[in-house]
Amino acid sequence: MESVGPIEELRTVLEAFVEETERAALLLTTSDEELPLVVQSLGQMDESSPQDVYLIDVSPLNDLVSYVNTIVENVRVQIEEVNQERTSEGQEPLASLPAECQDLQILPLMRLRHLMAYVTSWVPDIEDHRMVVSLLPSQISDRNAHAQIVGALAPLHERRPWSNALRLVLRDDRAEPLVEQTLRKLGAEDVFGYTTRLTISELADATAADVANKSLSPPQRISALMQCAIFDTALGRYEAAIDKYGTLFQYYDEHGVLEMKATVLQGVGDVLARLKRYPAARDKYLQSLDIASDAPSIQLILNGAMLLGDVDMTLGTYDEAEKAYALGAKAAEKLANGYVQADMLEKCGLAREAQGNVRGAVECWSASAKAAREILYDARLASVLPRLIEICRLGGHDDLRATYDAELRAVQARLKGN
Repeated sequence: MESVGPIEELRTVLEAFVEETERAALLLTTSDEELPLVVQSLGQMDESSPQDVYLIDVSPLNDLVSYVNTIVENVRVQIEEVNQERTSEGQEPLASLPAECQDLQILPLMRLRHLMAYVTSWVPDIEDHRMVVSLLPSQISDRNAHAQIVGALAPLHERRPWSNALRLVLRDDRAEPLVEQTLRKLGAEDVFGYTTRLTISELADATAADVANKSLSPPQRISALMQCAIFDTALGRYEAAIDKYGTLFQYYDEHGVLEMKATVLQGVGDVLARLKRYPAARDKYLQSLDIASDAPSIQLILNGAMLLGDVDMTLGTYDEAEKAYALGAKAAEKLANGYVQADMLEKCGLAREAQGNVRGAVECWSASAKAAREILYDARLASVLPRLIEICRLGGHDDLRATYDAELRAVQARLKGN
């Protein structure tokens, strides 16, 4: 039997899983770099299978509550878009999102189960009609919350009673696998596991082939070109990456896609920063921020502010770094992303400290600790509390120092326990 390469094998596994009737969940153990190819493969399957409905979500998982909130909101937006199209075509609209999915008083895992039951109603529960739900976080910061989500959705010993049509594609992180081990300990029988084995070079080759494939639509080929630029950067092919980003910028400029123009400029800035051409990188990040503000895109403003702040710190322009980090902290707050908000506030404090503004630094670090406490972000507390402790020691604030000391010991104990 002729062997197949890892890319063909991945696609074969995905197609076989959707077709089979015995197991309801597929756990993909994959790296962050491989994930775009997984998503692309699922997207191609969606286009070639009109009888099936695909829901693909790659939102980062920073904590349980915000992750479920994001997924529910993404589904709500998709329903609105689909219903506008269905109404214009004279079709019956999809039912509204159930209140149980949106009620913040209901436990997040229960809300997620209600959401699964709802989306499976989009397809008839008969043979050859599948609802393929792929929850594939682009980043997994809270590993325990991720394990809870998979455990709540994946069937352990029998199919969940939502629908025989449901197919769940879930993800584990290949760099730090946890979910697969958890399911194995629980004796999961109805979950199919598969570990991807693609190298960056293979991924680059696969996306380059898609760019050259004239049977694909222009948007598909442009999307593949974006991935090629990212892989070129990872492989150190910087000039090639810059050339590709130039083509991408021209395409998105011609089509008036502001968000992607900002994304492309951030990519160019990243390449220039790797080349240590920091002033040039800074210019690209500033251009990206201007476009993101016009879009407007809070997420791109956040991304750009983080990158700009870091390059300003490298250049020693600490006053500019402070402004960038403060902008990032505000954007993170608007997005209800307490993790990044706490990160940005700590960095803003470092920028103020570098300017000799100790009082301002303490204000930022105190705000960072407050934001981290609200979401039990122990890793950030373990970083920012020693800064506050040192300031208290220098200022002779022994009582406050003792309070911070006790909190830091508790944080370190929790981290050690995890």
